[in-house]
Amino acid sequence: MLIDLHVTPHEISPTALAQAAREAGLHGVVVTDTNRTDRLPAYLDALRAAGLAAYGGVELALVRGFLVLIPSQLNASFLGTTWSPSTGRWTAQDALAAAKAVPGAIIAGHPYCRDLESVLFDTVFTLDGLNGVETRVGRGRPLWDSMADGVAERKTLSHIGSSGGDPAFIGRAMTYVHGERLTQADVVTAIKDQLVWPIEMEARGQSRPREEEYVEPPRRSDDEAGEGGGEGGERPRTDDRGERPRRDDRGGRPGGRGGRDDRGGRSGGGDRGGPRRRRD
Repeated sequence: MLIDLHVTPHEISPTALAQAAREAGLHGVVVTDTNRTDRLPAYLDALRAAGLAAYGGVELALVRGFLVLIPSQLNASFLGTTWSPSTGRWTAQDALAAAKAVPGAIIAGHPYCRDLESVLFDTVFTLDGLNGVETRVGRGRPLWDSMADGVAERKTLSHIGSSGGDPAFIGRAMTYVHGERLTQADVVTAIKDQLVWPIEMEARGQSRPREEEYVEPPRRSDDEAGEGGGEGGERPRTDDRGERPRRDDRGGRPGGRGGRDDRGGRSGGGDRGGPRRRRD
């Protein structure tokens, strides 16, 4: 089955969410409202009416980043739990404690994809009790995804694909879970046993295949370091993936006092400890 394990409805209606999931070719959806569960029944009913498998969970909004809890049983006890912290957003440790009190699977939101509203960054390494980490969220960011893969591999967690909680990205990334007519408990078990596989689809109109974006640009030699890239000798501040390009700020005479380079600008040299680095 192809399942989106993290869909937060926000303002989209139950019918619209179910239609979007069906058009995307999904077989099932885990609806994860933010810090609440009272709206889940309406969305689950709409998914079932559209012929899709319907699962529920909760998205815990942290001070930085998100956790997703998918319970093994979607029962009255889970639906009746108050998931809103008094401070507005959970601390990571408080959210983990609350999630661990419920039998189920705990997934960390993509820790590095800065296209999301909030991300964990390296805090994810300090979190114990996780069962999976989102490594694909349909944003086409291979470097950030690769960093998330490293987290999952180092902590021995499942690699998860999802829309990252944004219904506008339904169908861009998902998780393959082997089997048919899987129950909520089956999905949780598969995540815990690492029997899931993330999938990311190519975006419509994408100019080049995602695989090409993994190609690392060649390092420039020292002879080329002083030559600017792009028009007018200006280097782009970021590349098309949102990442800063590698740069060599030693232009001019290493160890000198920062004389003029061949573009008329100041070189990065210095007479104290070698070349100085410029700060952006």
